[in-house]
Amino acid sequence: MSEEIKIAETPIVGGDPLGAPQKTAYGKFADAESLFKAYKALEAEFTKRCQELKALEHGLRVSEEELLALKTRLETVLDDEDFLDKAALDGRVQERVIRTYLTARTGLPCTPLLRTGFGFAAGTAVRKPKTLEEARTLAEELLR
Repeated sequence: MSEEIKIAETPIVGGDPLGAPQKTAYGKFADAESLFKAYKALEAEFTKRCQELKALEHGLRVSEEELLALKTRLETVLDDEDFLDKAALDGRVQERVIRTYLTARTGLPCTPLLRTGFGFAAGTAVRKPKTLEEARTLAEELLR
């Protein structure tokens, strides 16, 4: 690299009919030494960012592998009939399934299920009409 500086510091000859050496232009830098220092700083920053990018790519690859492993595990669990039978008897699972089903069927958020002595009672949200047109539509649905 020091050879490059010496070459750059050598004045360029030509252009002047008297053969006077021309001054080397370094742009916004005062001399070749400051240009070289700026280049080294830029090179260090570039290397640092490349290393950070490589670390992020590695983290993304690991995350993709973990996601694939979780998906495979989930598929394995869902294929296990014994697990599904036990899960179906769990009250939390039952409540979640029923709430999801009712919300999908009615399009309205479902209130939490109420436990009774003999099982669950599903509470559903009541649609209250806000205009006369909505009230008419609701009455027609009820009378069908």
